[in-house]
Amino acid sequence: MDAAAALQLLDELDAEGAPVVSESDSEGAHDLEDDGDMLSSDEEDRLDAELFAGGEILSDEDDGDARVSSDDGSDSSSADPQEELAGPVRGQGRARARGRARARARGARGRGVGRAAANAAQPQHLPGRGRARGRGRGRGRGRGAAYDSLRGIDDPDGGGPANFPAFQPASEPGLKLPADFVLGSEVDLFKLYFSEEVVGKIVDYTNAYGRANIDRKKSYKNIHGGWTETNADEMYRFIGLLLHMAWHPLPQLSDFWNTSSLYNGNYARLMIGSYKRFQALLCFLKVVDHTAEQPGDRLRKVRYLYDTFRVKTRSLFKPGQHIAIDERMIRCKGHSVMRQYMPAKPTKWGFKAFAVCDSASAILWDFELYTGQANTEGGLAHDVVMRLANGLENQQHVIFTDNFYTSAKLATSLQSKNIHLVGTVRTNRQGFPNVMKNDTKQFERQAERGTIRYVRDNTILYEQWRDKRVVSMLSTAHRGNEYVLVNRHGKDAEGQHVQLELTQPKVVSDYNKAMGGVDSFDQMAETYRTLRRTRKTWKSMFMI
Repeated sequence: MDAAAALQLLDELDAEGAPVVSESDSEGAHDLEDDGDMLSSDEEDRLDAELFAGGEILSDEDDGDARVSSDDGSDSSSADPQEELAGPVRGQGRARARGRARARARGARGRGVGRAAANAAQPQHLPGRGRARGRGRGRGRGRGAAYDSLRGIDDPDGGGPANFPAFQPASEPGLKLPADFVLGSEVDLFKLYFSEEVVGKIVDYTNAYGRANIDRKKSYKNIHGGWTETNADEMYRFIGLLLHMAWHPLPQLSDFWNTSSLYNGNYARLMIGSYKRFQALLCFLKVVDHTAEQPGDRLRKVRYLYDTFRVKTRSLFKPGQHIAIDERMIRCKGHSVMRQYMPAKPTKWGFKAFAVCDSASAILWDFELYTGQANTEGGLAHDVVMRLANGLENQQHVIFTDNFYTSAKLATSLQSKNIHLVGTVRTNRQGFPNVMKNDTKQFERQAERGTIRYVRDNTILYEQWRDKRVVSMLSTAHRGNEYVLVNRHGKDAEGQHVQLELTQPKVVSDYNKAMGGVDSFDQMAETYRTLRRTRKTWKSMFMI
């Protein structure tokens, strides 16, 4: 394609925006692309500025001549007036014809007519960026916001906070004990959650359910043919025996009443009496009023205890600045519409709960049971985090999440409440920069281990780190050029195992330290699990 044909195509661009590329033009563009030379770094910078700001590419010379790379690789000034116009017009054509030049350098597949019309070389291939070649029409991406270009750890990041956000708690973090509380033993701490009021309600609900349904379990009748009423003291001993069973598990439930020297069942007999009485309490245990259950409520069997415990966990503890939000599984293999299967979790079958834990102490601050997909405004993960974050506003808390929750939309919503978000992020999330997304695989193949790159989008930082694989992070509390040094095992050029010292983004280091709060809580809860096999799935939530 000669210069006259190129200018004619550019006139079409001015009139129509982006005409369809014919097969012949596509082949011509391909030839130019294969034979052209790389743009210089100065021209690359000017091309970046034009594509992101919409301006023209102007010459560095006073007379307005544009410097381009000739076919033989040498730079020359255009003497022809038409060639003098080719430089600025070329930039307009590229920007208007789908942003081809930069889209190709970032891993996009399409080819723009502006490239053929400009008779220019292929843009400079930046380290770690994709340059996938593509034939065809309009297959280039290039959609999305105009983010800053890729940066490394040596580049300044002026968009992030100068220092880590200063914590401004509304009250002192830690336990919030009642004013009249006196610690005499561990039982007093237990009664902060299972207070006499809560246990009294459980006693009332259990007695009412036992009186109404004792005829269905005639073997549990007393000598008078009725239900033997329980009380708060017996209920406390019943719950204590469940905890004892978690600390000292035995093969069968009846073994706790076995008086042989191997089992020593005197403790269970002392706590609750006969094994039959324990079975009766377990059978008729109720934590809600069975006559007032709402049919449409999937948590109707535990509604009172569920709501009460959520209030208590929030009122009895104030978390520190770093908070982890993650899922935890409550083991259950019974039939329930709420039962979930999560193969990546140690407990694969059960009820899923979204938990909020303090990162330092792993103490539970709030939780929410997942009852099934419901209509959400911003998506399930977004709405769950926003609900669980109520009460943390304007204190500069930092919430750590995994890639199930992390998104630009969530980060923006939390920032409106002065809450920061740090987490791993999926590259296919809406808002993730195309400049990173389109060449993540190439970055993983070509970049050296320990390489860091980032993109700043106003207050949101997107950062990728090449370890064994690429780790993608999102943060509103870090700068992209902050890093620490870590040791990793690797191999040298001769294949010998050596200790490697790598740069690691500070956002990754902080995430590794703070994200384990829910996992630590889950590990402790699973170690002393009181759950027994039962046909009533709601008891799995009570005996966790």
